[in-house]
Amino acid sequence: MSPTGNPLDLRAWIAQMHELGEIDDVYGADARLEIGAISQLNDKREGSRALIFDDIAGYPGGWRVVAAHVSMP
Repeated sequence: MSPTGNPLDLRAWIAQMHELGEIDDVYGADARLEIGAISQLNDKREGSRALIFDDIAGYPGGWRVVAAHVSMP
């Protein structure tokens, strides 16, 4: 993350987590049927990472959901 950037900018955090390999991308999930279930299964997984859901079914492009970004074992 750039030291001159806004430390509260979620986009900067997402980019940093991608660089560190601490976030997984999930594309095309259904908001009503899959995002919650995938997030819960991810939380139970050993060594789980944060998830970013993109291209969510039924929502405009560019709308994303971040999950498990503060999960604790």
